[in-house]
Amino acid sequence: MIERVKKVGQWLSLYLAIVSFSIIIVINSTFIYRFFVTTSHLEKKVGLSQAGLMSDYKSLLRYFNYPWVDKLQMTLPSSYDGMQHYHDVKQLFLLNYICFIIFGFIAITFIIRLVKQKELWKLIRPFQIAATIPFIGVFLFFFNFEHYFILFHELMFRNNDWIFYPQLDPIILALPENFFMICFLLVFILIELCFFIGIYVGKREIKRTLRS
Repeated sequence: MIERVKKVGQWLSLYLAIVSFSIIIVINSTFIYRFFVTTSHLEKKVGLSQAGLMSDYKSLLRYFNYPWVDKLQMTLPSSYDGMQHYHDVKQLFLLNYICFIIFGFIAITFIIRLVKQKELWKLIRPFQIAATIPFIGVFLFFFNFEHYFILFHELMFRNNDWIFYPQLDPIILALPENFFMICFLLVFILIELCFFIGIYVGKREIKRTLRS
């Protein structure tokens, strides 16, 4: 029974580490936002230069990412509710980093054991099954993105501070819905990529075993 629980915990940690890793990579890829700034001319909507928008965006990321940064300094004004929402988002960012450290450590030790015992082939079937979930998620999510985007906020946040008004929090004009949609899509793609890499190395190990 204990061994079974341990095995389930290892696989669950591996899955969660992959999800957490994918989120971290996407949210810190500033080139994604830069692409939207340059192609959508977001600077015209808020009266800031492209450099100014990127500076504010990087300030947001610094505030979200680092526990010791307790003040958000941006050129664009923010309301009290807006600042409270930023604080709530910061807690989610930090929670994700904690999850990545914990589950990542368990996942790495699990993978190392599989490598040493030449059992990477065990990744194949679980990853093949798990790889279908993001496809289903993408279909449901992007079929009605606005609905699920709102639902996501209602589940993640205990208040309505995430509802921004352009007059009070003009940054919402510089963060279009399409930007978040692409970010979610890239997270799904990275998760899939991790699964396919696992499947590939598992099959490669089988081929090497057969050759020897």
